[in-house]
Amino acid sequence: WMPNFAFRHYTRLRRVMPRRDLQSLKAWICCSEPCRHADAVGFEEAYAEAGVRPGAVLGCYAMAETVFAVTQTPPGTAPRSRNFGHDGELLNLGGPIDGIEISIRDCDGRPVPDGRFGEIAVRGAFLFDGYDRDAALTADRLRGGWYFSRDRGCLIGGELYVAGRLDHLNGRFGAVVGDG
Repeated sequence: WMPNFAFRHYTRLRRVMPRRDLQSLKAWICCSEPCRHADAVGFEEAYAEAGVRPGAVLGCYAMAETVFAVTQTPPGTAPRSRNFGHDGELLNLGGPIDGIEISIRDCDGRPVPDGRFGEIAVRGAFLFDGYDRDAALTADRLRGGWYFSRDRGCLIGGELYVAGRLDHLNGRFGAVVGDG
């Protein structure tokens, strides 16, 4: 499990990295940040001679507020990606793991239809119950049993795509898939 930038970093370093046999690793999990298809494929190609197979990089959406994972592409599943125009080609991060629900919300906190971008909200039995000594932040992020992540994403057929942090996306909150 590594963040997207680590795959990009290791790809850049490939020519100076010592040779390793990586064929025993069944999957590499890209989690945190938007997971970019180009970075996954670049890593797989850079380390193909070391035994990394095409399709070995899978996606996961994770956060400390749920102990770790929210979604996971099942190992052995061919990874999928989708091009979202200005957001680029993103890896499919799979569906929610057991015990987690995901909802995509508009700027007023209302659920949006499948295929529309908005804020990712999650709830589940192992969701944290608030920020230590920060009641204001807790009240802002935990509403009605849902944790509002400040991450922008969309669900398509129950599977998650994450485009990035709302705080970093200059107001691009709710584009519809294909809006570019």
